[in-house]
Amino acid sequence: MNISMRKINAIFILRLQLILKNFSLLMAPLMAIGYVIAFKNFFPSNLPSLRALTLNMGIILNITMGGIMFGSYPIAEEKEHHTLRVLMTSSVNATEYFIGSLLPSLLILTLVSIILVPLSGTSWQQVSIINYLVITIICTIISILVGFTVGIFSHNQTSAGVLSLLPTVIFTFIPMFKGFNKTISTISDFLYSGVIAKFINQSLLKHRFTWNLFDVGLLIVWLIIFSIVLIYAYRYKHFD
Repeated sequence: MNISMRKINAIFILRLQLILKNFSLLMAPLMAIGYVIAFKNFFPSNLPSLRALTLNMGIILNITMGGIMFGSYPIAEEKEHHTLRVLMTSSVNATEYFIGSLLPSLLILTLVSIILVPLSGTSWQQVSIINYLVITIICTIISILVGFTVGIFSHNQTSAGVLSLLPTVIFTFIPMFKGFNKTISTISDFLYSGVIAKFINQSLLKHRFTWNLFDVGLLIVWLIIFSIVLIYAYRYKHFD
């Protein structure tokens, strides 16, 4: 299969314009930024636990809710306007389409994730920027893949919102509230978004984060699972 960078770039520009013009899509990253600013102003404490909670909620909102919305809504909109099938039956292949669609979402959400660190009152001396970028980028890609799958099975943006509700709740709120219940904490440890919470908590509360085989394997497994699910969804819906 030949991949054209020119076609990927064209889809990238189109999708970037679509995202920036759609205020509904931008709600998730804007909510994450607004939450961090509001929480920091309402509770102006330098306690590491409070900063960890603030940063955790902001980042997880941005990555999971934002990633799923950025992945699902544009595809659902294109299906609603009958432009997706035209794209898929034109000279653009599936790989070019999904890469071109993923990159602008990844760029915007990663930039927001970077901004959230200083906004929360956390310094880069407390958080390893390399580990932070690796974890947030991988988790953002996984969330976007979830969104792509939801978008493929959706008939329009309304159904995309309904279908994305369950994965959004699972991957967003379970890691957020892992500290309140042992069972929730155990479940969070097996979610890709739970790695984000673990990284922030260890970096700010224990002042160090060390990779282990379980976390690496967990991210790889979730990435493979949703890649396979997306491929199946794409073939099942016969867009090729």
